[in-house]
Amino acid sequence: MQHVFIGKLFKVGRLRRGFSEFLALPLIIAVLFCCAAALLAFWDNQGAAPGVRRIVAAMIPASGATAFVGVVAASLMTITSITFTVLLIAVQQTSSFLGAVVFDQYLRRRANQVYVGYFVGATAFSFIVLACAGSGSPPVIGAFAVLVLTAGCLVALLLLIYSTVDQMRPESVVRSIHDLALRAHKSEMLLLTGTRKTRRTDPGSAARVVTARTGGYVVDIDPRALASVARSAGPDVEVFLPCLLGTYVALGESLASLVGVGADDDRFDADTRAAVTLDDSRRVEVDSGYSIDQLHNIAWTGACGQSPLVASAAIHQLRDLLAQWATAEEQTLDTSKKKGEPLPVVYTDGAIKQVLHGLGTLVLASVQTRQVDTTALLVASFTHAVPRLGSDEHRTALTDALDAALPSIGQQASSPALTAAVADLIDVLVAESLDHRAARRLQAELCAAARAPKGHPTRRKNVRTNTSVSGRSNRRD
Repeated sequence: MQHVFIGKLFKVGRLRRGFSEFLALPLIIAVLFCCAAALLAFWDNQGAAPGVRRIVAAMIPASGATAFVGVVAASLMTITSITFTVLLIAVQQTSSFLGAVVFDQYLRRRANQVYVGYFVGATAFSFIVLACAGSGSPPVIGAFAVLVLTAGCLVALLLLIYSTVDQMRPESVVRSIHDLALRAHKSEMLLLTGTRKTRRTDPGSAARVVTARTGGYVVDIDPRALASVARSAGPDVEVFLPCLLGTYVALGESLASLVGVGADDDRFDADTRAAVTLDDSRRVEVDSGYSIDQLHNIAWTGACGQSPLVASAAIHQLRDLLAQWATAEEQTLDTSKKKGEPLPVVYTDGAIKQVLHGLGTLVLASVQTRQVDTTALLVASFTHAVPRLGSDEHRTALTDALDAALPSIGQQASSPALTAAVADLIDVLVAESLDHRAARRLQAELCAAARAPKGHPTRRKNVRTNTSVSGRSNRRD
């Protein structure tokens, strides 16, 4: 019995996700077409507007109106089914190269939803006019409306084919994801500007950990409701959120901690859970981390699939997001100061750290596939980010990413672009008073490999050096 209940929940979840991602707008358009067809068929059967009927009959004779609508309805049905089948095959081919994110982006585009709704609605319109055609009053006006819709379908078909081809270009895919990430982060800014960035309570203070009653992704957080919970619990209570938007929380894992509340005090659990919304799918419109994961996935697929151009396109967008959000971070701090005392809710921005971590892992992928230019681009992306990161938290994240990435580059074959990128990284680390010893060691390894004669062990395989940005060294001979 329990398995049946869980199965129903999954079906409901898939249906709800289908409406939120794709089905809602096409169904609305199709229903509007059906209502318009029913009204027009009723009006046509009544023989209304004789003047209009005479004008239309000059184009579509009354004797052939019903047959015309029947032919058009069957043709639209065929065109709709074949067209979208072929387009889905094209999308599938691209998704096999760029990843499943292509399908997700294709379904979420409003233009594609409008095209599908128009074709389905026009087909339904034609069949309704045909079904309601009366023997005494031919559907002359309805046939003319079907003719107009058919002409619109032909124009829409051309636009849809070009739009699909354009959307399958890697540059278009990553740019669309980039724009979604920016819009989502703007909505996150509303949450960040009104909350605390760090805890004000003692880390050793007593706290009530509120756990999740079901698994899902965090898709919404109500800071005012959480602040109300904190004020109800006590004047010195603050709510600490360990999970960010887009984080998956499993059953029994922590949703929030009420710092200053007894560990066994469950009076505020229900209100706390109500303020943190979970869902079985992430919402790209409010979760910038979802878009970051998609760009990272495309870049990883390109780096591992011997496609440096695709990887470079995604890396450029990640680099731009990092620059824009680093600037927005300073503006957020200024806005928070102007607003005065923030709510007693602790929430941190994880987008910048997620981008830095993603760039670091992409270095590993590019090194493994020997894409020297991609590695150089990633090193240049870190160089571009260093002077723009103002907070100690984000600089620490940058240090951690470099700590994991730089040692692996020692295995890479040297190239002028990579050597220049490492030199630029050293310059900016020195200018920002950050530890540059790991970058110096990497530079020495690359120069030694470039100068070594052919067949020399150093040229065949660079010595791997596990050197952290903080200065720790563990050489492997």
